[in-house]
Order: sequence, then structure tokens, then C-alpha cells
Amino acid sequence: MKAIINQDFQTYLKVLRDQGFDQIKFPGGTSKNGEHYCCAIHYQVIEEKLCFLVVPYDSSAHKTERRNGNQKKDNEIPEITLRREMFEETGLTAIESQEMEDCRKEMPSHDGSSIHKKFYFLIHKVEGQIVEFSGKNPIDPETAAPMWMPVKLLRTYLFGGHMSAFYAAENVLKAKSSELHFLIS
Repeated sequence: MKAIINQDFQTYLKVLRDQGFDQIKFPGGTSKNGEHYCCAIHYQVIEEKLCFLVVPYDSSAHKTERRNGNQKKDNEIPEITLRREMFEETGLTAIESQEMEDCRKEMPSHDGSSIHKKFYFLIHKVEGQIVEFSGKNPIDPETAAPMWMPVKLLRTYLFGGHMSAFYAAENVLKAKSSELHFLIS
């Protein structure tokens, strides 16, 4: 799978919006009881561009869609939620990940009865093949097929709620490698 470039993405974005996908997000989702959310930020250099794996997302689907392949388990720890959600949305399994603790957030749940935690993980190594399909994801219908987006496009189109984690991931990668630092700048 190659990286999406700007002119390709403008055309593809219109197709996605016509199908109801109104956001571009990092793969992720919640635990069964909604206690926590985990986000997978996976990167790769493609055609000399630093790219991140993202999924188109239908922000209204959770109100109307029933998930076919829901594999959520009781008492799931964040690392398991991360692996499950990443696999459901991309076909990949995170093998080596790093929690970006500076991005961790805690907030009241929707009903105010508990604390909801958000965890963001930078994914360094994966196993598996990226799934390819058209339309809605057969396991997780609120998402469409994953795609690689270069940093410059991602800065424009990424869901606002993921931007702080995106910038934190950029900083970690800049510190990790001079080559990645060059590709980000």
C-alpha cells in the first residue's frame, strides 16, 4: 500500500464523505465498559516520506451501527484494547509499542459516574497484513479501509482530538532518529 499524496487525497476525501466518513483518525477504540480508550499511532517511511496509518471514521455510526465482530472482553487492560482495536481496524497486531504518557487524559465518563482514561501508544513494530476492502469495515463499520498519510497531509486532515498525540509522536520520532527528524521538518 503506497502513501496517499495530496491530489489523490482530495479526490478520495470526496468519495469518503459521500459514504459518510467525515473524520480521519488514528486506529483505536474503547474497552467493553468504556473505562478507557486506546489509540494506535503507527508510522512508516514510504517513498521517502514519513507516513502514519489512519482510518476514515464515521462519527455518527456509533449511534446507528451494530458492530459485527465486537471482541471486547470484561476487564480488558489498555494494552489488550490497543491490540484488539488495531487489529479490527487495520489487520495489524502491535508487537512493540510505547505509551506516550504525556498524552494520557482522564475525564468524567458521559454519565459522570466514573473516570474515562485515554491512552496513546506509538507503534514501532507490527505483525500481519493491512486489510483492504471497499466501503465499511466488515468488523468495525464505523471505519473504512486504513491508509498511510504523509505528515504534511495529516497536519491538515487529522481529527482534532488526536492532534496533541500526533505532535507528541512527532517529537518522540525526532528524538529517536536524525533521518526521521529530517522527514518531519
